[in-house]
Amino acid sequence: MSQCSCDSLSRSAKDRRTPIIFNPQTNTYELVISKERLAEIEYCIFCGGRSSCSLEKETCQCGTLGEWADDPNTPITYDAQLNEFHLQEEDGYRMIWYCLVCGGATPESKRGELFVEASEEDITKVQQILGRNGAVSSNQGVQQ
Repeated sequence: MSQCSCDSLSRSAKDRRTPIIFNPQTNTYELVISKERLAEIEYCIFCGGRSSCSLEKETCQCGTLGEWADDPNTPITYDAQLNEFHLQEEDGYRMIWYCLVCGGATPESKRGELFVEASEEDITKVQQILGRNGAVSSNQGVQQ
């Protein structure tokens, strides 16, 4: 039986855009790898079957996601710049947080490195523009 504590597998299986289905015969969720190949989802790719307050973060050691990402015929991809595994859907992708086979956490994302932290000077400028109520009045604008 698939381990999920966030209900994402159930919601994903109901969404026809995702390659996740529910198999009522085995009472499990499956990933559609290709038209001829299904893989049972042992652990939810979003919560790993853990409660939201769990600090358990053992890293995936089985290598299944990497193998599937190397195969262009699967819905699993790897973004090297972000260090993320993704589940491709019809209109985009979802980030995979946990391996669906072993339940291990995926590598830490580098997404945060793409953003810069605002300087104190920038924060002060924005606060001055927004004023106390946090709204921009019609006569205020942002100057470069």
